[in-house]
Amino acid sequence: MALLGSELMLAQMQHTAACNALHTADRRLCRWIVQVRDRIDGDVIRLTHDFLAQMLAVRRPTVSLIAYGLQQAGLIRYQRGKIAILDRAGLERGACDCVGALREKTRRIITDLA
Repeated sequence: MALLGSELMLAQMQHTAACNALHTADRRLCRWIVQVRDRIDGDVIRLTHDFLAQMLAVRRPTVSLIAYGLQQAGLIRYQRGKIAILDRAGLERGACDCVGALREKTRRIITDLA
């Protein structure tokens, strides 16, 4: 089981590094929100702009602008460190292909170890 956790963590780190180099910040923020939602039970996520800026390798004002755009598009509602997902399908459409690639990698790792 420890091997599973290590392999999944390595896959996520590799995808994040590649994603940060290849995709725009708005697509990466959509990916991040979808990936976090995949791991929690609910449509409200507690993430600050500062934390998201670090994860996306951008400045905090960039996160603010992107979050505002996502909110205007009706995909999220954002207020003081809390993101409410309003349109998950829309976020997935806005996200880069890394969301699906990491889901598939996770499925393969779990299947191989089962």
